[in-house]
Amino acid sequence: FMAYYPDGSKSYVQYYERGICDGDDTGYYPSGCINYRGAHKAGKQVGTWVWYSESGATNSVRNYPSP
Repeated sequence: FMAYYPDGSKSYVQYYERGICDGDDTGYYPSGCINYRGAHKAGKQVGTWVWYSESGATNSVRNYPSP
């Protein structure tokens, strides 16, 4: 699934299986720079998620347990 900002730039990309978020999830700033990266398993956040500033520096990191 890809969502877009009103100006047509990519907002985020997620993967689904049988209607449930399952797989990589990447969010973007309107500029196209990566805002965050992580993954879902059976609709829940899992593993390491990283959020970035628009300049590419890591803002925060959070680890989610496996379901």
